[in-house]
Amino acid sequence: QRMCAARSAGWWVKLLYVRVSLATAVERNRRRPRQVPFEALARYEKLLDEAVRLETPYADEVEIFDNDVEDARLTKSNASIVHDPLDDVTAIWWWGTSASHPAKSCAVPENERGQPSHR
Repeated sequence: QRMCAARSAGWWVKLLYVRVSLATAVERNRRRPRQVPFEALARYEKLLDEAVRLETPYADEVEIFDNDVEDARLTKSNASIVHDPLDDVTAIWWWGTSASHPAKSCAVPENERGQPSHR
């Protein structure tokens, strides 16, 4: 609702997702003095992936950062070679839709070039 409201008001909505694999999260967790149970980490990863998948169609732009390695932001030049378990999200990111998730629309004011207006 907030994303649609922002777009309707003319704001550019960007979804930023800093992703880390479960394997990396488990390894980093192992090195901490206080540890989170594995089940909680696994559940959280699934919840985040699903949240991003559900919210992506409402964003004007999506950036996914891979926190497993340093400075691994997905770009058009490397997105095709980076294995991303969120392939559907990536498809929506580039083309605004995917086979299984058609783009959802919000009433977005457009400027004379047909682009969402910015405030």
